[in-house]
Amino acid sequence: PPPPPPPPPAPAAAPPMPFQFMGRLDEGQGVKVFLQNGERLYTAAVGDVLEGKYRLTRIDANQLTFTYLPLEQQQVLALGSRS
Repeated sequence: PPPPPPPPPAPAAAPPMPFQFMGRLDEGQGVKVFLQNGERLYTAAVGDVLEGKYRLTRIDANQLTFTYLPLEQQQVLALGSRS
């Protein structure tokens, strides 16, 4: 008999958030956040795209919201999180 069909693929999921929150700066033009990914440091404001894949969509008092662009999935990074 033919082998059973393979299981359906799992829905695609964004990879784990690669950034660590390092700090924030409240300026007259708005809030900027400082992020680190390995050896790279970034300064980002809402609307900025990091590494061509992550758009910073919202800065709240206790979290950052990103959109993982390849899958249009939202991801949240807690402020003060080092993981």
